[in-house]
Amino acid sequence: MTNQWLKQIPPHIGWYFAGFADGEGSFNVSLRRKDYSVGWQLCPSFNVSQRDITVLALYKRWLKCGTLRTRQDGVVYYEVISIPALKEVILPFFEKYNFLSASKKKNFSIFRKINPERVQLSVGDYYYAREKTEYDWSRGLPSSILEEAKGWEKI
Repeated sequence: MTNQWLKQIPPHIGWYFAGFADGEGSFNVSLRRKDYSVGWQLCPSFNVSQRDITVLALYKRWLKCGTLRTRQDGVVYYEVISIPALKEVILPFFEKYNFLSASKKKNFSIFRKINPERVQLSVGDYYYAREKTEYDWSRGLPSSILEEAKGWEKI
């Protein structure tokens, strides 16, 4: 997929979305147990939430991906969990329309490095990449991740 679609977004809309996500958006990676034969799966996502659906519907309209959902407390959230949509839409969008806050820039920088298609946590607590590298998670997190994690926000 080329980024021709990105050229169709008016700059004022792109910068508005970036600013809105800078304050209200989040990039997340969760671990989910897929099944016992595969083990754990990395699940990246991008979401923005608030009570008014207007801006969130605009995200869906202009980015042409993601879902809108309403929680029981009335908060609506726009969420993108599709790996192709994250790679082909969300990442290029925020690479073009980047953030101003240092914390969101750092979170996005870390999020961009995660490639769930190369990572799998098996039942035996080992890290496998398709390049056949191996990491034993029982020894703790790799130093490269620990170093990066020092700047992560605690939630």
